[in-house]
Amino acid sequence: MRNDLKRRLRAVEIARSGGVEMWVEQEDGMVRSLDNEQIVTREEAEARARLTRSILIFCSETEARL
Repeated sequence: MRNDLKRRLRAVEIARSGGVEMWVEQEDGMVRSLDNEQIVTREEAEARARLTRSILIFCSETEARL
């Protein structure tokens, strides 16, 4: 996970994207933002990221607590 995160953060700097969005995968197949404000499907999160040129990072509930 840590190497993947480093790689993605470097990609953000290089591409000058719209930033990084972290989403937590839930057991029901939905994803939620770290601040629990948005709960959407993974496909919806990916579509939003394409519009804003953001890089997505998906993590499990356990990883989000670390």
